[in-house]
Amino acid sequence: MDLVVHPDVPAHCVGGKPQRPSPSPSPSSSPSSPRPSEPDVHLRFLWANQVFDCRGCRTAVQNFLRKWSDGHNPAITAVELPGGFLPDNRMPCEELWL
Repeated sequence: MDLVVHPDVPAHCVGGKPQRPSPSPSPSSSPSSPRPSEPDVHLRFLWANQVFDCRGCRTAVQNFLRKWSDGHNPAITAVELPGGFLPDNRMPCEELWL
C-alpha cells in the first residue's frame, strides 16, 4: 500500500520516526537560523499516530501556521509548542516563510 502524503508535510518527515526533542542550550536561535536575533520555537505536525517535530524562528513558524490555518488537510494538525525543548531538525524551507 502506497503512502499518500499531503504536500504541506515536510519531505524529510515522511516515513521517518518522530524526532526526540533535545534541551535548548539557550533561548537564542541556533547559528543556522535565518533570523539569529529571534528565538527558535518548536513546530509539531500530528498526522494519525505519527508525530513530526522541527524548530524554526518565531516569525517563520507563525507565518506558516497562519497560512496552514487558511486551508489544509484536516487530518493533519500543525501547532507551535511552548516549553524550551527544541528538536534538532530545522523547519524545511524556513526562509520562505519570512
